[in-house]
Amino acid sequence: KREKELLEQREKQRKEMERERQGAQNSEMSLLPDAKKQKMGPAAPQQATTRILLLRNMVGPGEVDDDLEDEVAEECAGKYGAVRMVKIFEVTEPNWPVHEAVRIFVEFEREESSMKGKIDLDGRFFGGRVVHASFFSVDRFENNVLAPLPGEVQL
Repeated sequence: KREKELLEQREKQRKEMERERQGAQNSEMSLLPDAKKQKMGPAAPQQATTRILLLRNMVGPGEVDDDLEDEVAEECAGKYGAVRMVKIFEVTEPNWPVHEAVRIFVEFEREESSMKGKIDLDGRFFGGRVVHASFFSVDRFENNVLAPLPGEVQL
């Protein structure tokens, strides 16, 4: 019974942190000029499921090779469902956090596949790194706005 209470308490804390994080994202989005907001569309809230999965900290800066897109596409298609496309974006800003420097975007055919991938990959160890998986805005992905917006990454 005590174990169940602890699990419920942790889940409640996780949900509260998620709401706070979403509120911060929404307030930061409101700082952008209206023209830019319309062009990009709103950022997908953390819990809003989309068919785009963003993987961070899978590899570090300078570790992206020619085979990575194909390897990610094959692995994800084999485990979670059909993959339309994989895009890799590497942030080259000086002093950028290493764990946030390489952003791998996986576009699935279906949201259900993206959801399976998020559940399986978020928090998974890969090459000595902890992978962070989250859903990503379809509008931003389709408009190739892959760089983090101000406030999305804590420096």
